[in-house]
Amino acid sequence: MVYSIYSICAVLLIVFSVEAAKDLPSYFPRCYRNDPKLNECLLKATETVKPFLIKGVPELNVPSIEPLIIPEIELQQGTQALNFKASLKNVTVHGLSSYKLDKFDFDVPNLQFFCGGWVEKLDLEGKYKVSGKILIAPIEGEGTFTATVGKSRMDVYQKVKEVTKKGLVYISPVHTNSSISVGNPKAHLDGLFQNNEQLNKATNDVISDNIDILFEEIKPVLEKVITNFMEDILLSALEGQVPFDKLYPIKKDSTFLKICHRSDPNLGECIIESVHRLKPLLAHGIPEFGIPSCEPLYIPEVVLDQGSGAVSVNSSYKDIKVYGPSEFTLKQVKINLDRDRIRLKLHVPSLYLESKYTMEGRILMMPILGSGNFYGNYSDIEAIVNILGQKIVKDGEIYFNIKDFYIDFNIGHATIQLDNLFNGDEELGEAMNLFLNDNWKNVANEIKPVLEDTIASIFKKFSNKIYHKYPLSVLLPK
Repeated sequence: MVYSIYSICAVLLIVFSVEAAKDLPSYFPRCYRNDPKLNECLLKATETVKPFLIKGVPELNVPSIEPLIIPEIELQQGTQALNFKASLKNVTVHGLSSYKLDKFDFDVPNLQFFCGGWVEKLDLEGKYKVSGKILIAPIEGEGTFTATVGKSRMDVYQKVKEVTKKGLVYISPVHTNSSISVGNPKAHLDGLFQNNEQLNKATNDVISDNIDILFEEIKPVLEKVITNFMEDILLSALEGQVPFDKLYPIKKDSTFLKICHRSDPNLGECIIESVHRLKPLLAHGIPEFGIPSCEPLYIPEVVLDQGSGAVSVNSSYKDIKVYGPSEFTLKQVKINLDRDRIRLKLHVPSLYLESKYTMEGRILMMPILGSGNFYGNYSDIEAIVNILGQKIVKDGEIYFNIKDFYIDFNIGHATIQLDNLFNGDEELGEAMNLFLNDNWKNVANEIKPVLEDTIASIFKKFSNKIYHKYPLSVLLPK
């Protein structure tokens, strides 16, 4: 019976998702993922769309919720108090239109939904087939059932992930948790024991007298069924059909971007605040500003050639995924527009990297050779960035262009793992990984110059994409 309560969150998620891919009708409020009041917008929308959910939206494959018809529910329980298998078919649910959600939150950076609310009363009816035991007493039969629940509470958590198909990013369910609290449940089964009137009445009396105990026993099974139900319908509704940027677009004229003026005597502090406002959106990128997704930050390839000193290695890393860069803290900004100079101080709590690697050479006199998977954990990273630029004129507007990009960083601690070293020799590979982690500071200091140059080159190209897209009159008006 509580199975149907959770369909409310699922149906609303589908409506907000599928419908957002099209032109929104006038009755549907548009909710932007960079809106500070996103959750307020979503919660308000649950009431706004209620009259339309009652009728259903066939063109979007959204069923009517009054009544809601569930084709089939499979239940199985194996505890001491309840040991049975049951199949419910053509379950008709009345009363879902009484829903009132008090929470519909979307944690955008972490791709998490939190949905919760109440339903005043539900009436259910349908066909059933059951066999097993209830409180040691046997139960068997098939026929019709009716059920009623009073005011009931639902809470649903869902984690989603980004999937890329044909260059577009979609979201897909990963993990769902649900919890339920049902008020005054009642149930009646007709047709038990081949319509034996005496056994049918006795079994229904047992169910009625012990309904609260029985519900607590079956609650974990119901929650699991609900979880699978939500993941199935959301998967079919979301994955591969509606791009994430259509589901929750970015409001281009949003106030999340604080405009800083070059005449401001506290320009550096203003920029820090502006960047702070952007941080929640960096995880998924801001296409309008040319900012790609930063969680993970994807780098196609990095080649490091270190040909002298204690570390002499030729290595390449492909399909690099960097997790954690959006958690940076911008500690200081100094801008000298007259000299076209920018200086930044940053702190990154931690970075996790994974990639494919190939490597050959010597590290601290030890030979190293291998290709396979690379994993790295880096923490407490301090970085200083110095940018040397110039003003250029394009289409009558003045733009900023980066000529040189310098970065100096220090890592508090690091651990790495290189799989498949020395053609898969596990003993040599384990010894080398142990050696590298014991001597990570010395290794890092040796390759630091070439690594800093490589990182600087990547971010110079990235930064110029933004600077070349917007003139200074937009980025830093007078």
